[in-house]
Amino acid sequence: MGKTSIEALQERLEELQMDDTQRKRMEFFLCQKEKIGELSDDDFEKLGELGAGNGGVVMKVRHRSSGLIMARKVTLFYIFYLHFLSFFFRIASSFVVFQ
Repeated sequence: MGKTSIEALQERLEELQMDDTQRKRMEFFLCQKEKIGELSDDDFEKLGELGAGNGGVVMKVRHRSSGLIMARKVTLFYIFYLHFLSFFFRIASSFVVFQ
């Protein structure tokens, strides 16, 4: 039987040199992740905005079924794409070749 992504991650983490505090935090996180599983928008209750920038918004949310409070970053791909296009228009030159 194949390994789950959690098991594979745990094996990879064992290879890293972490102190006891880091290891305990990571084990706690992995246990929480295993309980929660995959997430969707409907799984969260928005509690407020923590911050915003060029790449998106960070929201304070509560996971509905577990009650776990967490930060969730929602990235805005179209904003990234516009910055990307803007960059290339600024460097437009006959010496720059796009392939």
